Amino acid sequence: MTLKRSSADANKNVRRSTNFRCIGELTVLCQQLIDDAKSCIQPGYDYFNSRFDGELKILVSAARYFDPSKINELKPTLSDIDSLKVLPFIKNPLITNLKTELPAYMSKAEDVSPTSV
Repeated sequence: MTLKRSSADANKNVRRSTNFRCIGELTVLCQQLIDDAKSCIQPGYDYFNSRFDGELKILVSAARYFDPSKINELKPTLSDIDSLKVLPFIKNPLITNLKTELPAYMSKAEDVSPTSV
């Protein structure tokens, strides 16, 4: 009886250590999969960030400047309008006109709510 009991206890211990080893191996495998996924995604993420920090970010801001419901929230300054010069399709005469019209545009847009557009 003592032999069977110790055998059963030993069997439980073997199962426990096997479970711990499997859990450890799964953890390592999961970490490898996560690292592989990150290495696949990282180049695209870096490309997006590099593009978004430059011209795309300014383009998104420019689009928001032309939305009357956003203009008073953003409160662009004349230097913000000057930053649009980096966009190839916005030329200097347009920048000058935009800067001239900005105060009138902002005052007319004051009554525009985001839900009315």
